[in-house]
This record gives sequence, C-alpha cells and structure tokens, in this order.
Amino acid sequence: QRDSLEKGIIASQEEARELDRLKNEFIAITSHELRTPLGLILGHSTFLKELLEEKHDEQVDAIIRNAARLKEIIESLTSVDNHQSGGALVRSRKVSISRIIEDVCISFNSMAEKKKISLKRVLSPGEEMWVDVDGGKIAIVLSNILKNAITFTNEGGEIVVRGEQQPNYVKVSVKDNGIGIPASDLPHVFDRFYQVEDHLTRKHGGMGLGLSVAKVMVEMHGGRIWADSEEGRGSIFSFILPVHAQAPPESSPFTE
Repeated sequence: QRDSLEKGIIASQEEARELDRLKNEFIAITSHELRTPLGLILGHSTFLKELLEEKHDEQVDAIIRNAARLKEIIESLTSVDNHQSGGALVRSRKVSISRIIEDVCISFNSMAEKKKISLKRVLSPGEEMWVDVDGGKIAIVLSNILKNAITFTNEGGEIVVRGEQQPNYVKVSVKDNGIGIPASDLPHVFDRFYQVEDHLTRKHGGMGLGLSVAKVMVEMHGGRIWADSEEGRGSIFSFILPVHAQAPPESSPFTE
C-alpha cells in the first residue's frame, strides 16, 4: 500500500511538471505569435491618428490604449516565462535608485492626479543611492507596485514612496491608505495570475501579473520583495536590493 501511495505521488508530481511545461510552452508560443500583429496595430493606429480628423481621435486613442495594454500583458508573460526557463538576462550597471524613484513617480503623477491622490517621495538625505542593478527592470518593479497602489487607493488618498540607504542594501517601499488586502490573500499576492476575489478589485480588471513580474525581477538581482497590509487601512509593498558598489558610473538614463 505504501509503494502504491508513493507511486501515485510520483505520478502526480510528474503530471504537474508536464502541465507546467506545456503551460510555459503555450505562453512562449502565443506571446511570440501575437507580437507581430500587435506591433502592426499600434503602428498603423498611430499613423491613422495623424491622418484622420480630430473627431476620430477618441476611437483611435481607444485602439492604441488597448493595444498597448495587450503589449504590456505579453511582455509580462514573457518576463515570467524567461525567468522560469533560465533565459532572463540582467544587464547590471551602477544606477541611482533615487533617480529611478523620481522618474517613475513623475510618470505616474497624471494617473494619481486624476484620482486626487497625493503622491509623495521620501528619499534618504545626502548622496544618491547607487546600486549595481538593471535599471530598466527595477523601474518596471516600482512601476508595477505604484500602479497597483494607485489603482486600489480611493479618491483623495495618499501614497508615499520611500527610498532608504542601508550599509549593505537599498530598501524601497510604497505605502498607501487604500482598500488593503485580506489576510487570507496576502500570502498569494505575488503568485502569477492571482487576483483578490472581491467586488472592489474585480472591477479594475487586469490579469494579476504585475506583482508577479515585480517579484521575479527583484529576485533576479538577489533581492527580496514582500507586502504588509491590513484590510480597509492600506498596504505597504517593500523590496530590498543588495548594494554591490556605490560610486557614480559612466552616463546612463539614471545617472548625471
């Protein structure tokens, strides 16, 4: 009976691995096949907007906006799949986390203003926070967290993005006073495709990929990401990145 149970467990594990392999293969193939037509839709839509009269702008903008959303989903799927298959690349160089925080917050000012949300930045005083990371990927991490915070913070709320320099690492946190996350859902918020089952969250749509991608990209750098939350009072999403060097580098998008 014990042998039979062990064989059953092994068979179940093998089946789960095969299903996971097929799922990842499907994601890779689908993402690849969608990229070309999606690129054409975006390109031609932008061209059409220049040709058509202003009265058609709203319709064309809707096409561009939704095509861009599909592109974002495909890139998120590809990021997770590449990490799981070992194909992800991290192009590390010394960048300023302070600059990344500033740039990402500026890019979300408009989204926050539409909901009358106060978006504040608090950075460690003194020198800029230099770390050896892939600046583009860390910008995506912060963007995904900040977008999530704005989405689930009520009108008139407050979000604080904080950067802290420690001897061996840099810590970045995003604190909001939004709807919060139920305790039962908190351990799963970084799972791929996971969404909190609540009428307040379902109305915002999305595929539950943003935080999963953030986790993947932080862990690529040897860092750690976590969330603290209280339902009805808000959430704090934090991540830390090890500091490998702090001297200013040659020029980059996040340097002088």
